[in-house]
Formats: sequence, C-alpha cells, structure tokens
Amino acid sequence: MINTLWALLALLIAFNLAAQGLSESEARQLKAGQALIQQGELPQAASHLQQLSQQYQQQQRQYALAVSLQYQAQAAIEQQQYSASLNYLLESYQLKKLPEPQQQQGLYSIAQLQLQLQQWAKAIDSISSWQNQQAASEVTAESYYWLASAQANLSLWPEASHSIEQALQRQSSPLLSWWELSVALHSQQQHWPKAIEGQLQVLKLDQQNIDAWTQLASLYLHNQQANSALAYLQQAYNKGLFVQPSQFTMLIQLLTQQGAPYQAARLLNTALQQKQLANTLQQQSRLCTLWLQAKEYSLAEPCLNQLNQRQASGTNYQLLAFSQAQLGQLAASISSYQHANQYPDANQAQNYLAQGLLYIELNQLEVAKQVLKKAATFSDTASSSQHALRYIEQRQLH
Repeated sequence: MINTLWALLALLIAFNLAAQGLSESEARQLKAGQALIQQGELPQAASHLQQLSQQYQQQQRQYALAVSLQYQAQAAIEQQQYSASLNYLLESYQLKKLPEPQQQQGLYSIAQLQLQLQQWAKAIDSISSWQNQQAASEVTAESYYWLASAQANLSLWPEASHSIEQALQRQSSPLLSWWELSVALHSQQQHWPKAIEGQLQVLKLDQQNIDAWTQLASLYLHNQQANSALAYLQQAYNKGLFVQPSQFTMLIQLLTQQGAPYQAARLLNTALQQKQLANTLQQQSRLCTLWLQAKEYSLAEPCLNQLNQRQASGTNYQLLAFSQAQLGQLAASISSYQHANQYPDANQAQNYLAQGLLYIELNQLEVAKQVLKKAATFSDTASSSQHALRYIEQRQLH
C-alpha cells in the first residue's frame, strides 16, 4: 500500500509542478527538492523543503506551500515516517489551494496513511468522503477493500461485509487477501455459505497452501456439510499437502464420523509408521478401536497385543479376547478373558459369560458350567447365564 502511495504522491506532485500557480523561482526551488529525494538525500531534502514551506507561508504563497508540503510528505514516506507524512498531507489538503483532482488524490493518500497508522475511524471518514465526491464509475474497488479493512478493525461486521462485497464486484481479478478478508468477515457473522463461496476462491488462488484446504473443510463442517469437508480434505491429502499432525487428525476424525473406519485406520496406521503422528498409547488404542470397528480382526488382534504389552488393562484384554474369538482362536480368547479379570477395570460378568460360551463351543461342558455359575451371580448376566446352563443340561441329557 505504501509503494502505491508513493507513486500517487509522485504523480500528484508532477501535476502540481506543471500548474500555473508556481513562479519560475518556486518551480526551480521545488524541483531542487525533488532531485534531492530522487538522489536519496532525504535529510537534506527534508531540510530544504521545510525552509521553502516557511518561506511560502511568510509570503502567503499558499499554492506553493501546498506543493512543498506534498514533497515533504514524499520525503517522510521514503524514511518510513508515516505520521509526519500524514501531517504534511493533511496540512496541504486543508489549504484547499490545489486543483480539485489533486485535492481528491491527496485525500485518497491521507486515507492510506491513516490505515497504515491504524487510525481506523479517521480512515473510514476519509475513504467515505473521497467516495462520496467521485462519480459512481470512478469509485475504485481498492477503496472499498480499504474501507472494509478499517471497518473490520472496529468490529463493524455488517458494514465491512458490504464493503468487501462491493470491492469484489468491482474487481475482475480480486487479490487473494481480498477473498481472505471476505471469508473472515462472513465467518465472524456465521454466514457460512458466503464464507464457503469466498474460501473456494481462496483455494483457486492458493492451491498448494494446506491452510486453504483445512479452512474450507472447517467451513463446510460449520455449515453441516461433513461429506464436502471430507472430500476436500481427502483431496489435500492425496496431493501430499499434509504437514501437521492436526491435519491427519482432522481427516481421521472425519472418516470415522462418516462411517469409514477402515480408511481411517489405514490413514492412522500410515501416519504412525511414517512418524507423522506420535505413536502414543492413545493413538495406538485408537488404531485398535478403528480396526475393530472395521471388523478387521486379523489387524486388531496384533494391535491389541502390542497395546497390552505397553499398558495392559481389563478393557484391552477384553477387546483382544473378542478379536481372537472372531478369528476362531477360542482357547486364546478364553485365556485373554481370564487375563482381563485380573484388572480392576474388567467387566467380570461379561467376561465369565463369554468364557462359558466359548467352553461350550469347545465342548468342555463341565468347565463351562463352573464359569457360567460365576456369571449367574451378576445381575447383568444372570438371565443369559441361566439360559446357557439349561442348554448344557439338555445336551448332557442326550
């Protein structure tokens, strides 16, 4: 923005030097100041121009004074002295001695400096004043973007949204930052469809930026469009854009929520193997659970064995026993249920019942009866255990 401002000031000053209001002596003096600026001798330029301003003020040469103040503004900008530059431009503008087009260009530059200095309310006033003095066709898209920025910084969300929409409509190829501001403003007001519309444009302009993809997914989630969020995240993953653990985690969660545990487990397993996610107990437990949800018992079984080696528990042994039973490893399953009951978090009632049923499958009916009698002492499994015991009695009678 400041580079643009410098160019505008240079153009403005060029117009002024060509104007009729300067004497030959004044034109020579001001051109000398311009030469010092161009040569990079900024302190000398500032001193020279300040002397000229004092001289023109004493002589009541207000047109020349207005021009000299603009030159001082240019020298100050070159030295990144934005407050000083703004003061010079304000003083020049308030003289109201320049031709109207240059007056308006000066006001435009004032607004830019006020934005640079975060003088949001003053910038809004300056931009609005400039817009009101232009023909409708002359109001720039850029001015609406600046207006939206200032309004956003004062939390004027509806006004800022209107301004950024005006900017986007007037610009054939809006910059990335314009779309990003639009997304931020609509998100702030929970206008999710409009935010998504803007974020799709951000993605078109910045397809290699993973943040653009994850932001789009988040917006779809806010708008209750989980399928779309998942589709875009998968595209980003397939493009090899994932770099942060949070991105893998987000995709795994979405796959799980959308009923794709097998894909979620594969992604998590790959991320753990490639060290894109830390192989914590929590992550390994999650992987085992996903394999179980996907009914991939041949993968769940070794996963749960490893988990028990790291941190054995009743719950983990129960899940292992269930997997082994599904794989037809009945004796191993009984052993795992027995291990489970050694831990305080075990569901002993269900474990005894499961063991009894497995013993029946193995035709070890006497052992099954002993275990089922233990299960029958628990209210949760009493009915099922009694039913199984009657079944054993009937088999033994025959």
